[in-house]
Amino acid sequence: MKKTVLCVCVILIGNTVSATERADDVRLTLQDCAQALSASDRGEAGIIAERLSKMASLAHSTGELSGDLLNLLASEKAEACLSYARQANLEFSAELGTFISASVRQAAEQEKREAELEAERERQQQDAVAAQQLLEMTIDSRVYAACSKLAGIDEVAAFTNELCVSSFKANGLPEE
Repeated sequence: MKKTVLCVCVILIGNTVSATERADDVRLTLQDCAQALSASDRGEAGIIAERLSKMASLAHSTGELSGDLLNLLASEKAEACLSYARQANLEFSAELGTFISASVRQAAEQEKREAELEAERERQQQDAVAAQQLLEMTIDSRVYAACSKLAGIDEVAAFTNELCVSSFKANGLPEE
């Protein structure tokens, strides 16, 4: 038990250090990019922007894109760096873990909302179908029970009743 707790603590501390180190790397990279911007060195800014993009993608894919790291990547400094280097107005998308144009981000968000709405409509349709099936099974069960009871009282009435005959054909003859 003590070994398990120790192991979990080491892992948590290791992940914390890793997240802190990543944030520090991004902070240093942003400082490098600020220097490239002030020197109007688009080539150097391009290299730094690519490094920032890879850092963001890695953090997103490993699930570490949160807290200080997310704030740094979504900062105006980071967006200015990428926008200058790639000569386009870019924004950081935390959902995608990348820098994209505002129009692409809006289109992706709209697509996601539409997919969520479609999934909700599908779920509601499945719920409605399930509710209808349950209602039909309940009715069938009650009709069979009523017809079985009627057959015990008046067999001729039960076997000449069209509804009872259909129920008996679907569910079998009632017990005698």
